[in-house]
Amino acid sequence: MKFRNYCLVVMGNTKNILPEIIKISETKPNMLDAKGIIISTFTSNIEPRELSDYFKLNKRNFLLFDLNENN
Repeated sequence: MKFRNYCLVVMGNTKNILPEIIKISETKPNMLDAKGIIISTFTSNIEPRELSDYFKLNKRNFLLFDLNENN
């Protein structure tokens, strides 16, 4: 099981995003709420493609970054 650090930027509909992030996160997410845009960092063992599908299913507008040394 490989854990990855992610940065998630959610734009537009940010209502109830914290429970969605907690559901997939292995650590307590760090959050910055800027009214209409949320930036969060967290650690998860889920692959980037699966996370992307998860947030698409939840109808979110987002940017997802894998924070590994190679990116």
